[in-house]
Amino acid sequence: MRHLLPLLPLLLVLLAVSASAQSVATVEQVGSQNLAVLAQSASAGGLNDARIVQVGAGRHVARLDQRGGSTASVEQDGEGHRLAGFAGGAPDPAAAARSFDGSGLVLRQGGVGNQAFVEQHGGAFAEVLQSGSGNVAALRQSGGGLARIAQTGVDNVARVTQIGF
Repeated sequence: MRHLLPLLPLLLVLLAVSASAQSVATVEQVGSQNLAVLAQSASAGGLNDARIVQVGAGRHVARLDQRGGSTASVEQDGEGHRLAGFAGGAPDPAAAARSFDGSGLVLRQGGVGNQAFVEQHGGAFAEVLQSGSGNVAALRQSGGGLARIAQTGVDNVARVTQIGF
């Protein structure tokens, strides 16, 4: 059993990947202590598609929960990046990023210690690009909104809330 402990995060990902035959997921991790937790559930006519790639020095965290045909592409390279969500209306590192109802997310983080907190509903689309260190992006969308956050440098903070379209 002890020899299986290093594989536990990967096994958990594989067990949680697909709640429907239509869900598609790819997880590639290089480095050490990377964690990706992915849960997908496609609607009757939908297809979920997620791709998470974590490369570099490690200690990346990506928690993603998709439902209703949403798509996501997440790439984190460097050290200590995080993709997470909201709890009680506030960014929460322990919560999963959520994408529902045909929403789409493209996230690219490079550098050290960048964080993205995402919650999407109703066909919203977002692109979040962060490089440098200590940057934070908090994004909440509903109703078909379109958002792009691009941050380069150190300790930048971006908060975008879109309701309705």
